[in-house]
Amino acid sequence: MTETEPFPEESSPPPGPTSTAFPTSTPTSTAFERAKRAKEILETCLKGELTFRPPSPMRQGETREFVLHVTMGDPGAGHEEKIPGSNPVETRAPIVCEEMRADLSGPGMDIERAGNASGEMLVPEHGVAEWSWWITPREAGRKTLTLHLFATAENGPDLSLETFREDIQVEIEIGYVLNAIVRDWAQPLGVTIPVLVGAIGAILVWSRSRKRKARPAANTASED
Repeated sequence: MTETEPFPEESSPPPGPTSTAFPTSTPTSTAFERAKRAKEILETCLKGELTFRPPSPMRQGETREFVLHVTMGDPGAGHEEKIPGSNPVETRAPIVCEEMRADLSGPGMDIERAGNASGEMLVPEHGVAEWSWWITPREAGRKTLTLHLFATAENGPDLSLETFREDIQVEIEIGYVLNAIVRDWAQPLGVTIPVLVGAIGAILVWSRSRKRKARPAANTASED
């Protein structure tokens, strides 16, 4: 009887190629999607019309409404009458898309957006999209309001494509503060503006004369 040889052990098959999980979105693909979406947005844009009244001049502490109208076509007759202010209406011809956002900023001023907090609106071909802000200058002097228009994307990547920008110069006067004092304090007491101005001038002269007199006295004390 012959001895049976042990059966050879079955060798396990070599490991196959392992699959690696790649991210569904890479920086390159994201950039491509954004560029593609930007091209799609700009293809729907036209040369439109933008209308506003420059707010200059203003007074420090005064609050005034600044209104902007934008259209892709015909704004409609008489729309300028809905833009507050006494200055002549100014018109521009920016690139306007179906969905836009308008921003207004400026140093030395408190600017509060009225209406939709996001600032995004659909711009019609007939009629206007209207944006408005409340502006309150905090400082006197020449200030700059910067107006921006952005084309935005409703679907897909979050995009903001600037299509228009303009700096609006505003002269800020200091007289509003004095007028407010007269209205809130002097008038109830029966004090007129000339009397109040004269009193303020007298106080300034008296204060300066005291400073001039105090200087020699201080010098004398230091010599002793």
